[in-house]
Amino acid sequence: MNPISDLLPKEIVKKKGSERAELIKFWCDNVLNKKGKKYPPAFIAMKMSGYSIKDLYYLQSEAKDYANRGGDVGKYWWSLFKVNSSIG
Repeated sequence: MNPISDLLPKEIVKKKGSERAELIKFWCDNVLNKKGKKYPPAFIAMKMSGYSIKDLYYLQSEAKDYANRGGDVGKYWWSLFKVNSSIG
C-alpha cells in the first residue's frame, strides 16, 4: 500500500500575498516617475490606503482599459491621484 504523500501533488502552490499587495504591484509595475523609474511600493500603498479593495479592482480595470485604447497608465494614475510631482 502506498503512503498518502505519494497521492498528493509534489509541488504545493505557495500562498499568495494579500489582494491589496497584488493590486499595488500592478501599479508599481505600470507607473513611472519623471526619471523613468518605478515608485517604491510604500509610496503607491500610501496613496491607495483610503480605497477599498473593490475600488482598487475598479481602478485597475479602468487603467487596463485605458492602456488597451493606447493610453499611458501613468497618465491615468496622475489624473486619479494628483500626486505631488516634487516627490518623484
